[in-house]
Amino acid sequence: MKKILFLFFAFIFTVPQILAEAVNPEYKQTIITGEVKGAVNEELKVNFCDRFTLGNSSRIVVIDSINNQFYAEYPMAIKNNITILFRNNFINFIAGPGDSIHIKIPGHIEDESFFEKIEFSGANADVNNGLPAGYKYSSNLLRKDKSLINFEIPPQEYFSYIRKIAKGFSDSIEVYCRINNLSEETKDFLLHNLRTDILNYAGYGNKNYDRQEINRLMKELYEDLPFDIRNNNNFISMLHPYVLSVYRNLIISNNKNINKESDIETVIRSLYNNPPGFYKDYIIFAIISDFIEDSGEDFLNAYLPEWEKYLDSEFLINRIKEFISEVNTVFSRPVLEKITTLNSEPEVIRPDTDFISYLQQKHPGKVLYIDVYATWCPPCISEFKQTGYLHEQLKNKEVGFVYVCMDSEEKNWPGFVNKHGIKGDNYYFSGKEMQILRDTYRIQEYPSYFIMDKEGIIYPTQLRPSDKDKLINELESHL
Repeated sequence: MKKILFLFFAFIFTVPQILAEAVNPEYKQTIITGEVKGAVNEELKVNFCDRFTLGNSSRIVVIDSINNQFYAEYPMAIKNNITILFRNNFINFIAGPGDSIHIKIPGHIEDESFFEKIEFSGANADVNNGLPAGYKYSSNLLRKDKSLINFEIPPQEYFSYIRKIAKGFSDSIEVYCRINNLSEETKDFLLHNLRTDILNYAGYGNKNYDRQEINRLMKELYEDLPFDIRNNNNFISMLHPYVLSVYRNLIISNNKNINKESDIETVIRSLYNNPPGFYKDYIIFAIISDFIEDSGEDFLNAYLPEWEKYLDSEFLINRIKEFISEVNTVFSRPVLEKITTLNSEPEVIRPDTDFISYLQQKHPGKVLYIDVYATWCPPCISEFKQTGYLHEQLKNKEVGFVYVCMDSEEKNWPGFVNKHGIKGDNYYFSGKEMQILRDTYRIQEYPSYFIMDKEGIIYPTQLRPSDKDKLINELESHL
């Protein structure tokens, strides 16, 4: 079965941030401590903005109720801006591998001066003091200017205007930094982030003009100064990976040899032929890592066996090797103390070894489609309406269906299963069992879907019941 890069024109959002001068960095533990004045039984979210792992790099931190302090740590490989979400405020600052940073958050202030009163000490204090307020100022420049979404003018005029406002906004940042005595590094970060943010906003949406011409003009915009999409210094902004994913699609759309039926190697080869730079390595890395997560190592070996030759960065090559190892081991077999199953009556069973072995013993020689859901999840409920077709088309095949309910009220679960006619193996996980399953299989959203082959190897899949024949073909490929 030929694997098509079906995310060909989709944006890849699971992407890393790497600073230019650290093309081959090393991971070091970064520590963030702080105190929040005026906090009352609250928590905050620290996002280290690292996408090199299968999990996410956000940490939910409870603010100590006695002294209003908090602590978070994470192994960072590069220097980039990270964020703290406190109440409805995003606090941006810069941290790097091995840094120790202390932040004072004025939780008792609720007006615009909140960002101005944030104080930093420790690593990068000279850069971070004043940066949250500067970031807020920069963001407001863009969000108040509605002309960025003025698609009534012709595309050539629109992209010329984007260049003009980028110059005007950059001048405003220069003045702001001078008035507020911000450091040169702070100013450089705000300028890089502003230009990246403009590209994040800029996208011509008038369907009356030729799409190919629009893509050509947009690609030129990305490559022009001051945007300079290939400049490695842009990686300090957490927004840069998003616009790089758009740039990747612009490169592909401007290549006449690429279409939606192209396999992954054809796409990678077309990208590799672009001017050298870490930006190119990063784009290729993002595609390969996404392909691995979606299809597994076997597909990578089958359709891109010499993938290493397309990457110049040893750091990214090693990270993909680690990523393959993570994908191969992440779906290990957690031993659970108990799970609840729904047959004619709910009952508690104890697997002899682990959940996957239990499923193998119950369904020898079968391929299993595993649906992880919550009873309060609208998309989950919508997908259940499509399962009848799957069951009918696969009723004579060695395919089984497993439904795992989590994050839901157990008392409502049996009625939910009956109401929506969920036919197959039904299991309910809560407490420690739920957490083990979630951590082991990197379940971050509902619904989540997996395929278990006849050898008991589990693969994540983006194919839902509503994909119908595409999902059926994928399941049959494992028989």
